[in-house]
Amino acid sequence: MNDKRKSARKTQNKIYGSDERKKSSQGFSGNLILLILCIIVLVLFILVIFDSCNDNKDINKETTSTAENSGNDIQNSATPKPKEPVWYEQAEVQDVQEVEYTPPAGVEFPYYIKVNRATCCVTVYGIDEKGEYSIPIKAFACSVGKDKPETDEIEQTILGEYQMSQNLGAWWCRMVDDTYGQFAYRIKDGYMFHSVPCYEMERDSLETEEFNKLGQPASLGCIRLCVRDAKWICDNCPVGTTTLIFDDAGVPDPLGKPDTIKLPIGHEWSGWDPTDPHESNPWRNSSAKIEASDITVNIGETINLLEGVKAYDTCGNDITSKMTWYGKYTPDIAGTYTVTFKVTDAIGSKAQKTIRIVVKGTGNSGAEQGQNAKAVIAANVADEITSEFAALVNCANGEIMLNKKASAKMYPASITKAVALLVIVENITDMDAKYTIKQETYDSVRERDASVSHFPIGQPILAEDLIYGSFLLSGADATITLAENIAGSETAFVALMNKKAVDIGMKNTNFVNVTGLHEENQYSTCADLALFLKEALKNERFRAIFTTKEYSLRSVANHPKGDKITSSMFTFLGGKTPSDDLRIAGGKTGYTVPAGLCLASLAVSAKTGNEYILITGKAPGNYWETESPNHTEDALTVYGAIVEA
Repeated sequence: MNDKRKSARKTQNKIYGSDERKKSSQGFSGNLILLILCIIVLVLFILVIFDSCNDNKDINKETTSTAENSGNDIQNSATPKPKEPVWYEQAEVQDVQEVEYTPPAGVEFPYYIKVNRATCCVTVYGIDEKGEYSIPIKAFACSVGKDKPETDEIEQTILGEYQMSQNLGAWWCRMVDDTYGQFAYRIKDGYMFHSVPCYEMERDSLETEEFNKLGQPASLGCIRLCVRDAKWICDNCPVGTTTLIFDDAGVPDPLGKPDTIKLPIGHEWSGWDPTDPHESNPWRNSSAKIEASDITVNIGETINLLEGVKAYDTCGNDITSKMTWYGKYTPDIAGTYTVTFKVTDAIGSKAQKTIRIVVKGTGNSGAEQGQNAKAVIAANVADEITSEFAALVNCANGEIMLNKKASAKMYPASITKAVALLVIVENITDMDAKYTIKQETYDSVRERDASVSHFPIGQPILAEDLIYGSFLLSGADATITLAENIAGSETAFVALMNKKAVDIGMKNTNFVNVTGLHEENQYSTCADLALFLKEALKNERFRAIFTTKEYSLRSVANHPKGDKITSSMFTFLGGKTPSDDLRIAGGKTGYTVPAGLCLASLAVSAKTGNEYILITGKAPGNYWETESPNHTEDALTVYGAIVEA
């Protein structure tokens, strides 16, 4: 029994002992796994901490770098980059040209007239190749019938299409209110085209207030025009020409309605229509004008280009708002710039005014240093040019940079007119004075094959127009006319030129005539002419003319070359410049066979503000064998060889 129990107990213990070992083994394994997991977690924790530290280092490093860069930026911002110059530039606005139209041969009625009653505008149409009136060629402002509120009547202009039946031309036509109109053309019954009426059959008795209403309803039913426009219809439209009168404010007039000029009430000439071509019309002595003066500022100062600039029409009305300008300048670089103002008034009179903008250096600016900066010229330039004589002068310090027989005697040709110009502008105070070119003057210079201005012979020409014709076109007839009116004769004027040469210090110069036509005893030197030009450029009016590229004539509307004349030098240059920094700002060309091609010119540096004068003489060739004559090519070569410090 006991043995069985013992055996059973052993067996039981054996069994139980096996379970305990299992439990012990399982517990050990679990503890080991837990230990490993703890180690892994610890390692991961350490890695996270380490990585976090590295991140902080990177952040600190990045922050430090940013701070350093920020410091650099602050340091850099304390020394700003040099200011880029601000340039102000405008191209020339071309004048609106009249439509070119020539009626086809054999056409009985070359024109068709439309009157838009709603807009008070007349448009004349030409005939096209298909025989249709589709080409608008002219537009006139008009007055049509007006309302009469005091009687509730409407004096309307008739509507419809009519064939004009009676051309009264220059005859005075009596109006229904006992006034008189010129250039009347019957449309139908009592309805006509005609000029604004006069109180009497006298051209100076104009109904001034009615004239000032042109462009709005004002008539008793007829179509009123200024004298010029009414005369054009009478002169160009044969009897039977069709006129269509319609009423539609929504239909645009193809050429627009022209502006109208206003007569000043109470003016001594207010009884005259300013468009009347009659030779007794006093308005013919008036024209559009521009008042403007040169501007001088220190570098960096604001330039108010339009301050004090005024434009006036033929009748003295302020038309400054219609004025345009062209040119290029900057207040940020010392130097001399030119700007040209231009305006055209309502009756086609044009005015142009060129001014200088002088920007002076101040303080220790680079521009001021530039004005006194030394400049050198590349070696052997004298051998590269074709001119036999040459002198280049730095105006900033008077240094002669190029001397190619500069003191040798030469014939100055039309550079002579530059000397004449200085004497002219010093002696003419009224640029609106008028002088007449005589037939004998014209004939005498043409006999010697001299350049002429092509101004009409015997017609009064404004002094200013003559001056520009003399200088820009090298017109010998204009130069002699000015000389004779200033001094009484060409000989007396030449004496003034020689006195001026002596006063300036030109020791090797003598003049015999004002034109530059060849005379053995008319001579100078490049050195003398450079000295002259340096002095002459101090005269503001001389400088303005010397640096003018184009000029619009005011008093000669029928100039064969058009209303605009161009400097011969700029024409030959054709837009070429010596370098990016240097531009040729003005000049006077000359040519005779003994003198060869001559040139007096001025160049301005945009880099430093320096000005340079170059005189060249006796370059081979002439004007008609090449588009790029040797004297202007030599100027491009010499100026292009200048190196500024």
